[in-house]
Amino acid sequence: MLNFLLSNRQEVFKIPGSLHKTISEKLAGLAQTDAAASPPSAAPAAAAKQATQQATQQALLELLRSINLDRSMAPKYRKRLLRQFCSAHPQIFHQYFGDSATAQI
Repeated sequence: MLNFLLSNRQEVFKIPGSLHKTISEKLAGLAQTDAAASPPSAAPAAAAKQATQQATQQALLELLRSINLDRSMAPKYRKRLLRQFCSAHPQIFHQYFGDSATAQI
């Protein structure tokens, strides 16, 4: 049986023409519906991006708050973390500390 399969492998793995045609038609139909549905999906993508950015900003503010309020942390280590945070996310750092931002680092 193995000898038969090896000698006739092209015929064994040959895709029937009707199956190939049916799949090609279905894929073409899916491509057309995807192309028609693409323009309206830009609005939900923008909303999702904005929601992601807002969630990230909230998480970063919470991280900064926890660094700032953790009094069990050594002051030298806290200042180092605050400096790193300020260099990585200066807008959020200045939003949290305001005008006193330079006094914190």
